[in-house]
Amino acid sequence: MSESKTLMTGDYWHHDFKDVISNASFPVTMVAAQRLEKLDGESFGFIIIAQSRPNQFNQSLVDRLMIQFPNTPIFNLLGSWCEGETRTGTPLTGVKRVYWHQWKGQFLLMQKEINSGGIVDSFVAPTANVADRIRAPKSKAEFTGISTIGVSAWTKEPFDMLADAFGEAGWKSRWVERTMWDGQASSLLSVLCVDANGWTFELQQRLKWLRSEFPGLPVVLLLNFPRFEEKEEIISHGVSEVVSKPFELETLHQAIQTVCENVNELV
Repeated sequence: MSESKTLMTGDYWHHDFKDVISNASFPVTMVAAQRLEKLDGESFGFIIIAQSRPNQFNQSLVDRLMIQFPNTPIFNLLGSWCEGETRTGTPLTGVKRVYWHQWKGQFLLMQKEINSGGIVDSFVAPTANVADRIRAPKSKAEFTGISTIGVSAWTKEPFDMLADAFGEAGWKSRWVERTMWDGQASSLLSVLCVDANGWTFELQQRLKWLRSEFPGLPVVLLLNFPRFEEKEEIISHGVSEVVSKPFELETLHQAIQTVCENVNELV
């Protein structure tokens, strides 16, 4: 999979997508939408349509790509300002919507599915809705080095929701704000998952407290509407991965696996 050629079109020069291109582990061919006809006869492992704002491209672009490159997965890579498009705009159909901060995890999932002989989520019928995609066959969480996840949440409802989500992967959860720790908290947990709404001063203070209480543990942050401009500041507060809400279970599972695997590689 790492050697498959990738076609990237659309607004790929936008700053929201610079990390996707600069950190790509696969060859990328970048072609403007109006020049796609010059690629007739070529084949690609998958296609990325980079979109920085709502309603930037017409459905005709997807339809043309599906005819020109049949049976090729198409990803709609979305920038920070596309979060509300499903409510107020006209999102493209026949594509897998992936936000800029979700790309690494989604790409890893696709690699695993292809390498195991599975069918990637992008091959779900173009007419499928969100519920259909959630019900589509998924690869199971495979990383076994996770014992217990520390969940930081202000109320019981998000904790219970995340505990159920992690239970689907066979992982245990502990509510960090409601647990009496004995001074060896970090040794009991594999990772921290922090539930939040926006990137606020309150959240920054909570992350500071979590770093002091659980030194060395990787942090996965669940956040509404993360912005590319906030990325460096979020990283500076010790966050390893950001997952945008609402999310699919597999996206959350992949983020947890990724940060734990990265920590183990450093040990």
